[in-house]
Amino acid sequence: MEERVHLFRGEETKLGIVCECDDAQCEERLIVTVSAYERVRSDPLRFFIVPGHEDPRIEQVIERTQTYLVVRKTGEAAEAVEDTAR
Repeated sequence: MEERVHLFRGEETKLGIVCECDDAQCEERLIVTVSAYERVRSDPLRFFIVPGHEDPRIEQVIERTQTYLVVRKTGEAAEAVEDTAR
């Protein structure tokens, strides 16, 4: 589901990932550091998305950068994620 490509820039390892928004057809790409990816995805309810792809009906923006947002699923969306994680 997640396409990852390692990119090396100096000492910092980065990942190329596909936007994790709720649009199944979205194929936009994001570049995140490995440490940010591990930190955010350590909570199964948090996802990286392209700015402008947030949906306040099902998620809350908890972090903003110039290149990506981190959202946390809420309500029924959170329940669906938790059911999938089991």
